[in-house]
Amino acid sequence: MDDRATASIFDLFGDVRAKIAALARAEMRVLSAEMQLKVSVSANSFAWIAVGALLLLSAFAFALTALLLLMISLGIEAHVSAAILAVLLACLGLLAALKGRAQLRGGSLLPDLTLARLRRDADVFKGSTRDA
Repeated sequence: MDDRATASIFDLFGDVRAKIAALARAEMRVLSAEMQLKVSVSANSFAWIAVGALLLLSAFAFALTALLLLMISLGIEAHVSAAILAVLLACLGLLAALKGRAQLRGGSLLPDLTLARLRRDADVFKGSTRDA
């Protein structure tokens, strides 16, 4: 006779409990891997943002020096030229910061795939316990 046929109800519940625990452990491993991937992608994106910011800062420094010298050579006093450039830089900096913040809001660090799979598993489990 089949072992399943002779198994008691308690054995079956123990088996179900063990399988649910194994499923939960597997889902946690998937969750961990997905979170590591998302953190890695975000860190890489932040690194590229930092590199770009440093290069832009250097380019702006040279361009601003040239612009300041041009304004002085056109007869605008040095302190007025510097003030004009400071206001211009403040506006550009604000726009850049707002753009970066908007891009970060577009992504999510939540493990979307794992959460969807966990919801699906929970729904399946709820359905199987109602039928029992």
